[in-house]
Amino acid sequence: MNVKSMLIAGVMVCRAIWVPISLGAEELSKEEVLGKVAAAEARHTAQMARCRPLLEAYIQVARSGENAQAEVVSDSYFIGRLDLSRGTGFDAFVPDRRSGSVELLKKFYKMRLLPSGFAQMTIIDQTFDASHYDFEYIRGEFLGEVRCLVFDVKPKEGAPEGSFIGRIWVEDRDFNIVRFSGTYTSRKALRYLHFNTYRQQAAPGLWIPSVIYVEETLGPDRKGASTTIKGQVNLWGYDAAIPAGTDAFTVIRIETPEPARDQIDLEVSRAEALRAWQRQAEDNAIRRLEKAGLLGQSGDVEKVLGTVINNLAVTNGLELDEPVTARVLLTTPLESFTIGRTIVLSRGLIDVLPNEASLAAVVARELAEIVLGGHMRTKYAFSDQTMFSDGAILKEFEFRRSAEQDQQANAKALELLENSPYKGDLPGVARFLAALASKAGGMPNLFRPQLGNPLAENGNVLLVPGLLEKAPPRQLETEAAAAALPLASRVRVDPWDGRTTLLKPKVLSQVSPGEGMPFEVTPVLVQLQRREDDISGAGH
Repeated sequence: MNVKSMLIAGVMVCRAIWVPISLGAEELSKEEVLGKVAAAEARHTAQMARCRPLLEAYIQVARSGENAQAEVVSDSYFIGRLDLSRGTGFDAFVPDRRSGSVELLKKFYKMRLLPSGFAQMTIIDQTFDASHYDFEYIRGEFLGEVRCLVFDVKPKEGAPEGSFIGRIWVEDRDFNIVRFSGTYTSRKALRYLHFNTYRQQAAPGLWIPSVIYVEETLGPDRKGASTTIKGQVNLWGYDAAIPAGTDAFTVIRIETPEPARDQIDLEVSRAEALRAWQRQAEDNAIRRLEKAGLLGQSGDVEKVLGTVINNLAVTNGLELDEPVTARVLLTTPLESFTIGRTIVLSRGLIDVLPNEASLAAVVARELAEIVLGGHMRTKYAFSDQTMFSDGAILKEFEFRRSAEQDQQANAKALELLENSPYKGDLPGVARFLAALASKAGGMPNLFRPQLGNPLAENGNVLLVPGLLEKAPPRQLETEAAAAALPLASRVRVDPWDGRTTLLKPKVLSQVSPGEGMPFEVTPVLVQLQRREDDISGAGH
């Protein structure tokens, strides 16, 4: 048997193992398989050119000596709207001049991190087929519940710069690429970073990029120090970003006039009018954040937050005249704030919290503001005050409290926690706060809020700092490293509609000190699932 026949036989064996055997089952040659993969990838590229999801990239730069453990010394943050209809287009919400690691890399390695580079990691190649690439079949493998064919891929001789080289995972039903890991070719060193991209199924035949892990090690330099770049790229809001094809109002119904009510029922007090005006401002602000895809739909996480709010309110005897709700800001920087009667926590903040007591401390600070009568900026009650572009949303919206208001909120929050079911766990919260203080200096972009209130600033803890007295200093020093989780530890976001779910990871019996990595970027393993249900508009 020649090499060509062996390759074809290998693919056929793979099909026999990984595809359910049934009468009339199709057997495909290697050429047919690769043709279907190329066709599916071409469809994917065309689909992506019509979508404009949010793309967020958070990158950490760590430095380490010859025998020293790597320590994060700088970080970068990008967020904006991806637009592949114009190459690797990216409309930034936050200027890259605020990213510290860009300057560090430029100083040591003459390298810049650009949003377009992360946008490119969502697409393998515009011409990805057997005429431009060589494919080597490796094995069959499950990614979660999805059965895949695994190939190593490299561009043919003479291919242009920027061609993909690495490994791909192809689901075995419609031959869509659901994961690819590698880099792009270049004649210049350090032009491209290595990355691992996952695509998740949004509907039958539609697999969309959802999360990318980036890692590159540079050096050692003349002083024996090496530099490691790690990053996570999140994509979501495909649903919110698709332009509406038709007007939602196809029929306007005119209701029959109701009988006139007694005029006394129509009179309201000035206090009621003020509250109604504040609720209008709150609704307008929340609706604008939802439209931009920055606020997640209610899911598992919001239920947990609601339980914590209820625990704090009931045990403290709070008589709330109106319900307090919670939402998740789908971004990575650690922050929390209130929009009227709505408490908002960022996804990154929920990720790093080690336990429910730490979550309660954050919620208590925001609940305290509501209890103390914190007021919504009522200018947002005018709908034209929210009619700005998505690119301006982080500039136009600001929900941060003043230093005096934050001090009052922290004092009230400490009182709420002391009278809550979380009182016995407050020493653990103190260790989390110590970890905040020890790590914030090397990660300024992670601890810089985009809209609301920070947890730490300039080396000072701003989240209920009175809790630091709950644990002895020696205990804080020895346990601070294990007091917070890495990023992406708790929350997963559906890339299509922004719905949040809580991860339930398997607890490892033994974890080495180096695996703690509080607040750091770590590799992401996505367990893929199939969706058989259709999504209206998914093909746009």
